[in-house]
Amino acid sequence: MWWSCSCFNKDCIGCHKGAVNTNPNLTDGNSYLSLTTVNATTGEVFVTPGDASGSILYQAMTGKGAPQMPPNGALSTSKLALVEKWINDGAANN
Repeated sequence: MWWSCSCFNKDCIGCHKGAVNTNPNLTDGNSYLSLTTVNATTGEVFVTPGDASGSILYQAMTGKGAPQMPPNGALSTSKLALVEKWINDGAANN
């Protein structure tokens, strides 16, 4: 469900493609673990299942508590709602 949000491919993958200092890595096959496990570089977890407002990913996407991502402007309300629902529903790898 969560990667069906085209925003990751369209709005995020241009920078978050596994290069140094572009955490999290949102490339195919890496994105889920990169978002839901402790990041070796930063020591942070980008997604806290069940807690969108406490998740770095959601904070960045909404510009609340983390630098705005993507930096060129906020995502649509519908894309944010999809990510928020995925996180609050437990951030399943489905």
